[in-house]
Amino acid sequence: MYFDTQALILKSEPVAEHDYLIRALSEDCGILTARLRGVRRGSSRLKIFKEPGVFADMHLWGDPGHGGVCTFLTGRALEDFGFVRRDMESWESFLGILEFTRLFSIPFDFRSREKLQLILQTLKRGVFTEESLRPALFLKIRLKILELSGWKFSDSETARRFLDAKIREFCRVFEEGSIPPLDEESRRAIEQILGLYTTSLLERKELRDESAHIPSGR
Repeated sequence: MYFDTQALILKSEPVAEHDYLIRALSEDCGILTARLRGVRRGSSRLKIFKEPGVFADMHLWGDPGHGGVCTFLTGRALEDFGFVRRDMESWESFLGILEFTRLFSIPFDFRSREKLQLILQTLKRGVFTEESLRPALFLKIRLKILELSGWKFSDSETARRFLDAKIREFCRVFEEGSIPPLDEESRRAIEQILGLYTTSLLERKELRDESAHIPSGR
């Protein structure tokens, strides 16, 4: 089994004189365990193991789930993505949004059909759901997504107001027909990523549309 993958280094520990056991998270194979062989302690390649939270491009062979061998190719610090907190709770949050790594440099602009589709495709993989995460953690993840999109908030209430505004903007664009109508699955996905009331707002819009055609009785 040979393949290249990009993985987030979670933990590494020496298991022999020049060998390290790596725990990492990869989009290709989930949590992987791999053995990095022949790395001298003074090697510059070892810098990526000083602390967790570094992306590494790896070439793996063998079974990565059972101590497969990997060769470290290049590294990219997580700070490149603007994620700098190092407490365990924030790492847990980061693991929750690993599926969004492709979105880190993409502003949340729902007027872009391409970006909307990218978000929906990510959500349809079924990994990022409120049911699978603690509600408080889910809120922190939402805030982190916004931060990574270039928005800074001093408190969660400010973030909620911002998200409400984004929902209203999305509904306005939806009304104008700038993006194709959403099916139920897509609506649920949008509600999921925002974690607020998109679906109910869209339903209210439909009720308003229907009531506009009902005679007043006068």
